[in-house]
Amino acid sequence: MDRFARLTKILILVELVFKLGIVEVCLYLVHRICVAVGYYKLRFPIQKLRAEMLFKGVNPPPIPQEASPVLRNEVDNILDGNFLLFSHLVIQCGHLPNWHYDYVHRVGMGSDGHSLGTFLFEDVDLKCIWELSRFDWALKLARAWNSTGEDKYMQELNRLSVDWLDKNPPNQGINWYCAQECSIRLINLLLCNDIVGQKGKLNIFNSLVEIHCRRIRLTMGYGRSQNNNHGITEAAALYVGGIWLQKYVGNVKDYEKYAIYGGSKLIERVSKLIFLDGGFSQYSTNYHRLLLDVLIQVEAWRSKLGAQPFPA
Repeated sequence: MDRFARLTKILILVELVFKLGIVEVCLYLVHRICVAVGYYKLRFPIQKLRAEMLFKGVNPPPIPQEASPVLRNEVDNILDGNFLLFSHLVIQCGHLPNWHYDYVHRVGMGSDGHSLGTFLFEDVDLKCIWELSRFDWALKLARAWNSTGEDKYMQELNRLSVDWLDKNPPNQGINWYCAQECSIRLINLLLCNDIVGQKGKLNIFNSLVEIHCRRIRLTMGYGRSQNNNHGITEAAALYVGGIWLQKYVGNVKDYEKYAIYGGSKLIERVSKLIFLDGGFSQYSTNYHRLLLDVLIQVEAWRSKLGAQPFPA
């Protein structure tokens, strides 16, 4: 390569760095270095967390109601091993799902190894594996139990949740790889907890919430470096998890730090990525919906738990 070509390449690289953002590029490089040297493995080692149940229903409806036909159909499908992916695709998972298998393309991944180690993603669409581990199915089962008081829905909610935890020890495998996926799962876990009236009464559940907060906090710099919905979702989940732990588990300093850090990063991300006219930096209407869903969750939990309002 001649001198002119090398100079051109350097100039293009410099321009790219400035367009992406110097801070963002530095955050990304720090993340890659932490993965390469094993820093994340040291900070957040694989843990074994065993549970007999994760949800304990409190105050079922005094007069059982009939769940809506749509909800009843969805939860009965889950009882039969049929799960809805991406709101439109029904897949058969049998007695228990393989939480590391892509049922859309019929390919799986190994479940061993640290989540922030090295994975080979060739020929695997991670979204199709992650979808089941977002716990959308858990929300449906919790709502069905809340409406009807029928034990079969609570039993299935616990059977699937306990199996997920058994097959996905904290920070092991692909379902702990992405902090945004952990954030979506954490918000859904807290919603299920609220729907069944459990609050902070089950220690194993409280531990799982705390572990999710620690995992999210660990790589928030990487989420921020992307300048997209990842940083907002992660900050939102850390904030909600922090104020929930403070309210229902105890006034622990780490919990306060989660709430403060998550709240401050949420303000910073919203200010940077949402335009004055309300538009979002990711122009997809689906990402606009996701953004609104996340921020509605933040405000709902903030109000419910009596936390300080965000600045206008």
